[in-house]
Amino acid sequence: LEFRRVLFRSGARATAMEVSSRDLAQGRVDCCDFDVAVFTNLRGDHHEGDAASCRNATAELFRRLTDPERQRAVINLDVSTAEDGEKPFDDAAYFSEAASAVPIVTYATQEDKADEADVFVERADLSLFETAVTIRTPVGTFDAITGLVGEVNVSNVAAAVAAGIRSEEHTSELQSP
Repeated sequence: LEFRRVLFRSGARATAMEVSSRDLAQGRVDCCDFDVAVFTNLRGDHHEGDAASCRNATAELFRRLTDPERQRAVINLDVSTAEDGEKPFDDAAYFSEAASAVPIVTYATQEDKADEADVFVERADLSLFETAVTIRTPVGTFDAITGLVGEVNVSNVAAAVAAGIRSEEHTSELQSP
């Protein structure tokens, strides 16, 4: 967190950080007041315990979002495969309920979620050195190329775009020239 203080003292207006369910369960970010919380996925390697413990710790972050004028939740609608021996769980519905006090922006990469998502990856071309995507947003569709490779980063790019959508008034910044 010291690095973030230096950024703000230097004039930065915003910063982003990844927070695991382990960090949340251990209270490592209790002092942070987040404007935007993004649910990407649950991976058991971030938390000791079962998926339910991981899910509950993560939901606390979304329950802390209470100011609809300033805060937003970004929720991944894609369905993750269940861990061995576990039943599939609707993470999107669970975290949407936890964040019900604030506006929610959704994103997806899976074709069956295209109509539900605010931000949807219509096309992703993966290569050895870059990823090219076509992303549909509430204000239009645009193409982007990133040096981030791999399918997981297609979802991460969609999450970043969705996080940039703070309100209808600010979506003009996402429009293509």
